[in-house]
Amino acid sequence: MLAKDLLRQRQDVFRTLERKDYEAQQQLINKVAIDLQSLDNVEFLDLSPAYCSIDQCTLQKDDLVYFRDEDHLSDEGALKSVPLLTYFLSTPN
Repeated sequence: MLAKDLLRQRQDVFRTLERKDYEAQQQLINKVAIDLQSLDNVEFLDLSPAYCSIDQCTLQKDDLVYFRDEDHLSDEGALKSVPLLTYFLSTPN
């Protein structure tokens, strides 16, 4: 069973994550992203603004589960990131 299915079934699980805990989980990917940005023609888009405020990240809102597991967006999470991705792709460097 996927994490998103468990979240939908259980009402007693947390639906947010403290931003500092999210950042700790993302530490490795952020390091890789920084390394990749040093290459020509490589840009990195941080999707956390779509899910996170200054102090917390939303994992689920109502029946919408944004993360499949710790590292992967669910379908709903991917759709939530579309405005950010659209802006990123339409803004000149």
